[in-house]
Amino acid sequence: PDNDYVFFMRAGYTGSWRYASVMWNGDSNMNWEKYDGIPSTIPSVNSVGISGMPITSTDIAGYHCLVSLPTDKELFFRWTQLGAMLPVMRTHASSGCAGNWLFDSDRETLLHFKKYAELHTALFPYFYTLAHQAAAKGYPVVRHLMLHYPEDPGSRQEDYQFMIGDRILVAPVVQKHAREREVYFPPGEWVSWWDSKHYQGPARFKVSAPLEEIPVFVKAGTLVPLFDSQIDTLVKTNNPALKGWDDANRSMLVRFFGEGRDELTIWDGTRFDCSSLTRKCEVADAPVKRVYSFEFR
Repeated sequence: PDNDYVFFMRAGYTGSWRYASVMWNGDSNMNWEKYDGIPSTIPSVNSVGISGMPITSTDIAGYHCLVSLPTDKELFFRWTQLGAMLPVMRTHASSGCAGNWLFDSDRETLLHFKKYAELHTALFPYFYTLAHQAAAKGYPVVRHLMLHYPEDPGSRQEDYQFMIGDRILVAPVVQKHAREREVYFPPGEWVSWWDSKHYQGPARFKVSAPLEEIPVFVKAGTLVPLFDSQIDTLVKTNNPALKGWDDANRSMLVRFFGEGRDELTIWDGTRFDCSSLTRKCEVADAPVKRVYSFEFR
């Protein structure tokens, strides 16, 4: 009744997003197969966004094992990375597949899942800002490259990458045993999320992709707002043993990539204006008291 709910769907029609806020890409196979394994997730979320459904998700590590072996560790690692870069991060393994590799199957996997759950949570201010843009203007949170680079042939032809909003480029690893992948960079300069290495587009480059790392890049001259606190939940809580929404929203890190100047207004009206020249950011119209820190890369 108060509109505070989440309803998932995997099929619908024009206008369905008014009733079901999240679409996931169905019961994928637990494998690397192109048409219904982990690779199929990327064309799926891109297509759903273009079709008008703004918020998407996937079953981390897949769901079906009818025609494949149960999920193994490498597949779980790669799908966790992919799931963390979507608006809704969630696991949903089939109970009928004995032997599935799960988030707590060993300590290394638990730490890997923790790392990407923390990254997903840190990105909440940006994800939530994009969700508000979706409600106001219909823009999808996850976007095919061609939505921002419609005149660029390479962007139109790229099926296995996506953008989060207008500034984060994600190139998931969807081939077994791969420890590098070719990434297409649209026109402009791009900065690696992990090591701040710069790439100039339009061009294709092979980039390193160790098992623990998903290739992620940010458009040079843009900022990304992040939560920077260790928390247990993003909902409000009165439990003193848990850190929740109020703890998360007390501080924020604004990370600026490359050279230039950028402005961004986030979901609650807070406006950031950052310049790499002065290495300073101005904050205006914040409705709540926060501690801000700024990082230039």
